[in-house]
Amino acid sequence: METFAKKVPTYLLTGYLGSGKTTLLKRLVETYRGKTNIAVVQNEFAPGNIDGSELKHQFKDLQILEINNGSVFCVCRLSDFVVQASEFIRLHRPDLLIIEASGLSDPIAIQQIMALQPLVDVAQLSKIWTVVDAAKYLKLSQTNLRVKHQLAVADEIIINKCDLVGQSDLEAIESSVRSLNKIATIHHASYCEIEIDLFPARLDTEETTPWLTNESSRPDINVAMFKSRQVFQGFDEEKFFAELPDAQRIKGFIRLDNSITLQVQGSFEQRTSQLLKDYKGNTELVSIGGSITPRKLRAAIKKAQSA
Repeated sequence: METFAKKVPTYLLTGYLGSGKTTLLKRLVETYRGKTNIAVVQNEFAPGNIDGSELKHQFKDLQILEINNGSVFCVCRLSDFVVQASEFIRLHRPDLLIIEASGLSDPIAIQQIMALQPLVDVAQLSKIWTVVDAAKYLKLSQTNLRVKHQLAVADEIIINKCDLVGQSDLEAIESSVRSLNKIATIHHASYCEIEIDLFPARLDTEETTPWLTNESSRPDINVAMFKSRQVFQGFDEEKFFAELPDAQRIKGFIRLDNSITLQVQGSFEQRTSQLLKDYKGNTELVSIGGSITPRKLRAAIKKAQSA
């Protein structure tokens, strides 16, 4: 097998559902695109990858590896991730690799994972970025162990959506974050707008920390997905969202006619939509969390269509 003279610096992006990881990823790609050869690994807990479709739509020449249907840090997907990522690196020879982990990932053992063969031969972990949703953090951090683990391993923490909280809440968030990680650099941001400098990487300068993971199986989270070639004229996105009040994350594309597609995104009670004029894919939606099932998702789409 071919041996790499220099391992590829690898950056991991973590953060819970809807925190802004893909926004940060886009900023990283925009910052370094044209200056260095970037490749991206995107991990989606659901069977499909809406964010991957969005990235391909915006950055048509970007090399992307999609690993879906589970967290790459779960033992049930670990071997797939290690093999696929190493083959992807050997094929595209990037100067820089960015891994966007699923929002449901528990990356507490990332150092050990990056030391596994054959990935260790071609890549080395440089930095871990964790994005915090300021509007949801105080509620989530009380009960969600993954949120705490994502923060514990971070080198850089972005407290995002600061425009949605007051100063007292922001101070409480930072105090809580700092209690979980005393050495990471903390940034305050809206839309992940911060100064980004990925170089120089910290390659070969830090010892591996023997973290352990409790994630031995996929988390018990409902995932519902809907795909169709149907065109949904007259689709009412507000009614669609109203039918799924307890979904933690909703995202996807709804074809309205042959030239216009509606992109919808939701994170807890925050719901947005926008029209796309040059999206070429089919209707595809995914809902994560809550009591949402594929049947409920299909029913919500049907009711929105009949409006």
